[in-house]
Amino acid sequence: MPLALVPAPPPARRCRYRQRDAFLSPLWRILVDHLETFVATYDSRFVDAYGPLKPYAEKAFGSLLLCGDPNLGVTRFSCCTCNIELAVPFSCKTRICPSCAKRRAEEVAANLVERLPATAHRHLVVTIPRKAGLRLRIFEDPKLFRKLAQIIVRVLRRQMVRQLSVYPDRKKELLKVAKPGILMTQHSFSSDLSFHPHWHVIVSDGVFTPEGDFIPLWNWDTQALLEDLRTSILRAFVRWSKLSPEMARNLQEWELERSGFSCFLSPAIAENDKEGLGRLIRYLFRSPVSYRQLSYDEATGMVRCRSKRGGHREWHATEFLAVLAQHVPRPRQHVVTYAGHYANAAGNLNLEPKKDDEKEASDDAKGTHGFHRYSWAELLALVWRVDPLECPKCGERMERGRTMRGEELREFLKSINRLGYPPRPPPVPIAGHGPQESLEDPFIEPDSSQFTDDTNQVPPDWDA
Repeated sequence: MPLALVPAPPPARRCRYRQRDAFLSPLWRILVDHLETFVATYDSRFVDAYGPLKPYAEKAFGSLLLCGDPNLGVTRFSCCTCNIELAVPFSCKTRICPSCAKRRAEEVAANLVERLPATAHRHLVVTIPRKAGLRLRIFEDPKLFRKLAQIIVRVLRRQMVRQLSVYPDRKKELLKVAKPGILMTQHSFSSDLSFHPHWHVIVSDGVFTPEGDFIPLWNWDTQALLEDLRTSILRAFVRWSKLSPEMARNLQEWELERSGFSCFLSPAIAENDKEGLGRLIRYLFRSPVSYRQLSYDEATGMVRCRSKRGGHREWHATEFLAVLAQHVPRPRQHVVTYAGHYANAAGNLNLEPKKDDEKEASDDAKGTHGFHRYSWAELLALVWRVDPLECPKCGERMERGRTMRGEELREFLKSINRLGYPPRPPPVPIAGHGPQESLEDPFIEPDSSQFTDDTNQVPPDWDA
């Protein structure tokens, strides 16, 4: 039975599906050339600067190297009319893989834009300073990421209820029961891969009562919010014995604008602006590195990472891998926080997975945390407006076959000229024709609407 794809409007121009070749990416070429050297020399070269190499980071690099390798197994699709075959390899699903992270971001965005309440939302970015080694403390103890996220949630809820301009006689009551809807992600990286801990927050532009009523917040006092954040974070560092009381008092006496604590608040996203909300969600769930940022010189082994502002940073490939390894999340580490009205315990975002006709035939149709798991074909139809299961010859729908491994896989790949990965990647492709950060790279041109990061972690389109 053919897959039932998500309905999508016709594309502005006709685009044929082009299957992704992972070995064309600069990240794959870097790993092929330098992963063994990186692992062998890490203790002697980088342990003083970055600490011991985490086993899960090394494992993530190995998995990324095998992402999209058809020799490890494929899912077969075929056209019964024209006998055309399509082999879809497995992905690595690591959180630093640009392609897999892109797929996850698109999937989360497609679910959340339909599940979030029809209210206005804002984008909030919280950053802590380098002063007194605050960022160094987080680098040494990554568990502080989660603890600080909980503090940000409490401060945000407290300040939003206090700043309500309606129902002044109910403020005391609302302070106990009213909650904003909060979706938060933690990032350890800047656009040039420097260690820069900060938190991105999507917050409802108001609070919800236990009865389900929504009270909008007409005026945001960002100065009061930032002052409360600074005070609460410094007290927490003292309580955790990460900062002396004298140093905390010194940091508290700094002028707020010069203290290094930052709280960026975007203009409101309208309740009916699902496109803007989805774009912001995809920005929050992005990978630390983008294919469009990287360039790799195989002759010299130098890697260049470009930033949005036009600057760049260069390393040797082994040092680049050492820098990237610092941003690999620990296994089972939660980098996303649902809090307040959107908390998992509240049940306001938990929905039953969609009951597709293909649920028995596809593991991709299963739900996770009440969200629908989109198949790769569904996401391509939803995001890129291209149907990979449309037969290029007759236009009929390809049917899914079984997953193949072993000798059967070798014979099948040989019949479609897809047997084996190249021992060395081909020459660097011409600019504009290389791989893009996409689900399966159906376009030749990259998506120019995708956000890139900058030094203050604020998307360019969100400047007031």
